[in-house]
Amino acid sequence: MNCWIILAAAFASAWVFDSGVEYFSFDMKLKWYFPSDNEVEFELWIPKRYEASFGWAGIAIQDISEARDNFHADYFIGLMSDGLMTDRYAEINGFSLEDVDQGCTNDIESWRRYEPNSVIFCWKRKLITGDKCDVELVRDKPYMVKWALGPVIDGAIEQHSMRHMGLEYLVLSDLYLDNNEDERQTYGPWYNKHPNDLKWKNQLGSPFGPENFRVRNPGNN
Repeated sequence: MNCWIILAAAFASAWVFDSGVEYFSFDMKLKWYFPSDNEVEFELWIPKRYEASFGWAGIAIQDISEARDNFHADYFIGLMSDGLMTDRYAEINGFSLEDVDQGCTNDIESWRRYEPNSVIFCWKRKLITGDKCDVELVRDKPYMVKWALGPVIDGAIEQHSMRHMGLEYLVLSDLYLDNNEDERQTYGPWYNKHPNDLKWKNQLGSPFGPENFRVRNPGNN
């Protein structure tokens, strides 16, 4: 009986933790899963030591067609004090307001968990919420992601520095694995486990020129 329980748990873990991952600077990473056909769950992994150094952490998700200096995006910002992401939206550079303060709805569930060396901000939402303050998310499609760490002063979220921010490109697929060559806003190859399984390759083509974009086999270095 115990053997069956162990095997079932191992099988469940293998299924649940089949995830995409994008690596950020400062030893951070973003992981995502698809708990159902219409939902996505994100995890922002942050070194635990940053809890004392920063007041908040945030992610912005933008359509790949947006320019890098465009700030029309879905924003998710959480305080280090509670680790709970808030659902936000903005179309210009500056402080992003919560969706509920813009006549929209909060469409995320958020919680925090810990690993030995990491604090993990977790949040889940529907891929397409129908909310005008949310960017539609489509499986197997590329997106631009911006991240930042910043201070909280007298209880208020303050602007991040230019050092503690970054920009990455990813494919929202549980087959996607970043090879870390596009760090610090430098274009690099997108690396995934099964290149031919990505629908967006045929639908959208390359979002960059061939000199900046390629999909490689995991066995090729």
